Formats: sequence, structure tokens, C-alpha cells
Amino acid sequence: MNQEKEEEKKKILKQTTIEDDAPKQTLAEKLKEKKKKQKKKQIIKYSILGFVAFIAYAIYWLFKPFYTGPDYGICRTFIELTVSYPSSVKVKDFSYTRDGSMRLWYTHTDAFGDYRMEEFRCWFTYNEFGVVSQINDIKMGKIHMPAQRVAALNSALHYFHANPVTYVWPYIPDSLEGVTFQTQAMRRIQFDPKK
Repeated sequence: MNQEKEEEKKKILKQTTIEDDAPKQTLAEKLKEKKKKQKKKQIIKYSILGFVAFIAYAIYWLFKPFYTGPDYGICRTFIELTVSYPSSVKVKDFSYTRDGSMRLWYTHTDAFGDYRMEEFRCWFTYNEFGVVSQINDIKMGKIHMPAQRVAALNSALHYFHANPVTYVWPYIPDSLEGVTFQTQAMRRIQFDPKK
């Protein structure tokens, strides 16, 4: 029994290597191993730094407002000049049309307290640098503005170029929490003949 245990111990000793019997590492091998570890740490560090930079850049683009050109600012200013309560103006959408005009959809409260959504169009002439040089025509709803008002706004274009107006893209809500329904305005009053 003792012999069997001793033979087992010998087998185990043969199968396992003892540290003293293991070949010694040279200094060059130690330096190589150290450089590998440093390189691995550096790769992990730079990949984490790159990921954080990408996330920060994505967050920046999520919260950065979109900007339009000066033609949007000029049209919006003219809307605010023509509406009776300019503080109630909210531009809901704008687009460029095939006929070369810019179309704005805006809401405002008129003098009677009605909340309305209307269309506004501006036709521009651009110079060779892409800057608005002249306003050709303005249409508010279905009515074209008089030529005198358009000429008055054309004389103010130099002011718009010297002091740029807001170019921030109109805010378009992506949720329905701000939508209100005026159900009382839609109901018909019914008189009961029995009363």
C-alpha cells in the first residue's frame, strides 16, 4: 500500500512541473511580455475613449438645433410684422416648392381670439453667392401682398444681412402631449322643445 502511494506521488510529480525546474525567462522575454501587456491596456484605453467620444458626439447632434438659411428668417420676420399678435406666431413647417418659393405653415391667434393655421409663401432672387438679394413676391394665405409692402421689405434686406435673424429650424413636436381639442367649439347647441 505504501509502495502504491509512493508510485502515485512519483507519477504526480512527473506530471506537474515544479517552478524551480521550469526554464528561467530571459530579460528580453520579460520586456516583450511587459510590452504586450502595456499594448493591450493601451488598446482597451483608446477603444473606451473612442466609444465615449462617439457617444458624446451623438448626444451633441441630438440636442443641437437645426439651422436654416437667411431666407427663412426673412419670411418669419415678415410674418411677425403682418400678424396682429406676433408673440403668438409659431412656425410649424417650412419647405421649398417647385416654383422656387419657400412655403411656411404657421399658427397664430388673431384679433378675435381664433387660433388659426395659415400658409405663407416668399419668392426670392439670389445673387451668385447664394445670398438673398431681392424679394419678388409674398403671398399670405391666398392673398398676394401689395407691391409697396414688398418694396419696403426689400429696402430692409441690408439690415437683415447686417443683423442676422433667427435661423433655428422650426420646432416640430414629436408627441401629442401639447395637442388640445376644443370640443365645445364643435358641438351644436340643441334646444329641447319640451322645456
